Amino acid sequence: MSIPPRAITILPNGVPLPPVEWVPRSVDKPGRPRFPGGGQGAREGTTVPTATTQRPGREAPRSGGDVGAILDGVVGWAGGSPKASPPRVPESAETQAKLLPDVPANEATPRNVGQYSPTPPNDTEIDKRTRRFDRLRTARSTMRGTPMGLCMRYARDAAAGVQTVMYGGTAGYRGWQHCGSRLCPWCSALLAQKDTDKARRFIKGWVRRKNAIALVHYTLRHSADELPQAVWDAQTKVLDSTHHGRPWDRFKEDFGLLEHIYGNEVTDGENGCHKHQHRAWEIQMSEALRGRTARRQFGRRMQAAYEKLYMAALAKHGRSALPGIALQVSIAAPTMHNAAKAAEYVAKFSKETQQGGLKSGHRGNHTVFELLDVAGDKTVPEAERLRARARYADLYWGLKCKHWSYFSEVTVGDQTEAGGEPEIPEVDLDDCGEILITLTSRQAAMLADQNLQVYWLELVETQGAEPAKAWLVQFSDPSRWSKEFLDRFRGGGVNSLSQLTSKNRSFCKKVSHLAHP
Repeated sequence: MSIPPRAITILPNGVPLPPVEWVPRSVDKPGRPRFPGGGQGAREGTTVPTATTQRPGREAPRSGGDVGAILDGVVGWAGGSPKASPPRVPESAETQAKLLPDVPANEATPRNVGQYSPTPPNDTEIDKRTRRFDRLRTARSTMRGTPMGLCMRYARDAAAGVQTVMYGGTAGYRGWQHCGSRLCPWCSALLAQKDTDKARRFIKGWVRRKNAIALVHYTLRHSADELPQAVWDAQTKVLDSTHHGRPWDRFKEDFGLLEHIYGNEVTDGENGCHKHQHRAWEIQMSEALRGRTARRQFGRRMQAAYEKLYMAALAKHGRSALPGIALQVSIAAPTMHNAAKAAEYVAKFSKETQQGGLKSGHRGNHTVFELLDVAGDKTVPEAERLRARARYADLYWGLKCKHWSYFSEVTVGDQTEAGGEPEIPEVDLDDCGEILITLTSRQAAMLADQNLQVYWLELVETQGAEPAKAWLVQFSDPSRWSKEFLDRFRGGGVNSLSQLTSKNRSFCKKVSHLAHP
């Protein structure tokens, strides 16, 4: 039995209305380049508005030339009577160029370094690890002749080699030589985790004692041409004056201040190198702190009195700051959730380095590690890349010996590492995880020489230990390497590596003495 053909509707203006199934399917999606600025195949964080990603209430721009005119013959029905659509004006090439981003197919739009704050939440630990290694390569190139120049390049113990370990489903390393610098993209992330964990445990002690938490932020004015060390030292002196003397003793007694933690943060921008400090105070619980409204009022009184002391200390040292911005206070209730939030607030620099350092504020500010992004981005003008390298070097030489965090521990006697920032032994930076594969010192150096450290970890994670070992045997075949490279590890490499490390350290001392007599 044959199906009779559908009747064709004739509109009042004489235009035939074809059935829906007659309309070509290709017009459902206007033609446009694949991945113009987002979607599958594009880099994360580069999506640009398209017809499918615009916010509701905005009409999507027409694209694809006159292809859309085919659909204009389909009328909209309102109240049972047909209404013809207005005549379509063909889009010119200039109009289409304005509507679509000027990028070739399969290529994402260039990313503005530090454009997004904070790091996108769907960044995995593997993505962060890759970003840290990329930044470390740039940092090593910028800081040749310093301990950072050898960070993650050779085994700490040439006889033991480097171990590949597993943390759950993520592969990592144990046994590399580290520089231990807060300005190193790799070491800073490891130190950051230690800071945040210790701060969380510290503040939870306040919560167990049923005391409130005060979060404080300090800043000050500075000139664009001041070096990082000058700005850091200026705020350190101001804060030292603020927290000493009879006025400060009366303030502590009036508001019940007990222990405290602080963490320092640095950004660099058009207005120069900027330092801010984030501090948390344990406050003795009282009736004035019970209830949200009472805590808010308490915070206003505390901020006014605290700011008065801080502004006086600024004036004493020839500095200034904007009232209301120079010092800010907020009070949190004693809960475990607030303890975790306060730990992240105090270890703000640490938190950002764990997330990749994507903070970027106004006036083109960059975090320490975003400077490495700029320096390593070959699409950026050379003058801007050179400036980023110079600013990173200024930060390294000016701030590498400073205290980035402090735990007062004045009332808890069983805590360890009271105050300051002691030297972190290299062995404490990465000695954890279950050992899966052991690399010889020469194999480890081969991976570092070819920048394949991330590739090796991904190979272990995706294919397992045995295929990774088979690949390593082929990769480390001595016939594939130059005689000069192999001579560094003759006799096991113990003497060669130790001599290389001692020579590097003596050279760094000479350079440091010349830079800071």
